[in-house]
Amino acid sequence: MGLDLKNDDDGQFVEVKEIIRAARPSVAPRVCGIGKMVAGKVLHEHADKCPWMLTFHLPLVDAGADEAFMVVDKKKLPWVKGQPLVFDTTYRHSAKNTSPDRDVYVLHLDFMHPGLTPDEAYALRLIARYQNTFKKRRRDMFDSANFAPSNDTIDPLRVGERRRRRQAKVDRDAQDAKARFDHAQTAGRPTYSRGPP
Repeated sequence: MGLDLKNDDDGQFVEVKEIIRAARPSVAPRVCGIGKMVAGKVLHEHADKCPWMLTFHLPLVDAGADEAFMVVDKKKLPWVKGQPLVFDTTYRHSAKNTSPDRDVYVLHLDFMHPGLTPDEAYALRLIARYQNTFKKRRRDMFDSANFAPSNDTIDPLRVGERRRRRQAKVDRDAQDAKARFDHAQTAGRPTYSRGPP
């Protein structure tokens, strides 16, 4: 990925990070952070599937209009320090930093499309909150620290055994379904699903 979110505490952009922390829950249901595009990197052309969102970029450092830019719907939009960009990511877009030695830092904020009704925006925020909660729980559950060998953590061997048992049950269920399908075929009863090939 070309534009990596940089929210670590390295002493850079302290004021901006404080604003991000304060604004994140209410303003940006999807992405809110400082993006870093390393010198010489390219974010290849793609389009997002979120027509209810718009994206705001504010370059925090100047790498030169000819060296760091986005291309949105075949239009070149240079990243110039202090010059904001707002664009719709459902259009094909890409980003490039052709500078050989300067990284580019961009305040990246996704926000709700202003054409949404208040009810639509509220519903989409609820969905985003649910998805973020689910992702956080999943991240916490599979965090490597949770599987570190110690007496008070989950035993990885038991986790593997549970996976094998679940897979065996799935295999048995598939065999049972095939047997029921075959039995229905030989008994001359009509079946309503194709069943296994």
